[in-house]
Amino acid sequence: TILRPSVFVESLTAPSPLLGLPGLESGAAAHALADEKIAMISTRDVAAVAARRLVAAAPPANATLHLSGPAATTLAAVAACCDLSVDPQPVDAHLGGLPPPVAESMRSIFAALASEAAAAVTPDAERALGEPPRAAADVLRRDLAKRRLDSGDAPEAYNGRGVWSANYRKQLTFDECRKKARLM
Repeated sequence: TILRPSVFVESLTAPSPLLGLPGLESGAAAHALADEKIAMISTRDVAAVAARRLVAAAPPANATLHLSGPAATTLAAVAACCDLSVDPQPVDAHLGGLPPPVAESMRSIFAALASEAAAAVTPDAERALGEPPRAAADVLRRDLAKRRLDSGDAPEAYNGRGVWSANYRKQLTFDECRKKARLM
């Protein structure tokens, strides 16, 4: 089985300057794809589809699943659901300061994401999951909450070791950790 996901929500909403939204936490950001409809899907939904295909009793041979989100939406609409704003900006402004070869390759990526093909919604993810994939706004809400926990200046943030503890406390209980440490 081949999984062909559309654009990952996490790629577009990440604080990375190349494809993502730096400065989104401040309440306003600008992006070259702000008003382009894209059928974004969460990485967690793609992983869930992969897991279900791996444990299926008899998966169909030579299947290609085109995975997209539940609906085509814009970055501006996704951000508006979280009381944030994303304004459109020219592609050249978004790619300013990049070396020419990198800027040209990124320009072709932006052109592909602005095409009608990026807005195509397919039923493959919903069929494989048995439910609609997560909405882009829900993924952004979860990511913003995680960023607040990981940042040192937010009131609800964990600082230093607290981030590590918060991330791994759910993984192993104290007794399991003690047992593993003693076995070492």
